[in-house]
Amino acid sequence: MVTAVGGGTTRDLLLDRHPVFWIADPTYLLVIIIASLFTIGYTQYNDPPEKALLVANALGLAVFTILGAQVTQEVVSSSIIIVIMAAITGTVGGLIREVLSNEIPLFYAVIFMPQQHWPEQPFIYYYS
Repeated sequence: MVTAVGGGTTRDLLLDRHPVFWIADPTYLLVIIIASLFTIGYTQYNDPPEKALLVANALGLAVFTILGAQVTQEVVSSSIIIVIMAAITGTVGGLIREVLSNEIPLFYAVIFMPQQHWPEQPFIYYYS
């Protein structure tokens, strides 16, 4: 749940938007709970595809970043603030998840410890 609402909550607090989006509309919490229960049930009986977490993470980043930009546009008109808040909305939830689970975020693991990620080596060197 923290991953799903962390970035948007941080954005709303920084923009002084009250009440926070998931308090104003508890439907968000209901969707998160249903999706979580479905995922837990599915993984109890089936092995998730190998790259499922990476794909879900990438889709979530894209969707939450776009939504964060749209919400921020309603509050401010400064382009740089919109970009910063979009990035916060898209990334902070995952960052909070990694901190709470005491794991190294994938981004940092690939960039700062590349010897442990040999399959990604061409990608790292091509884009760095």
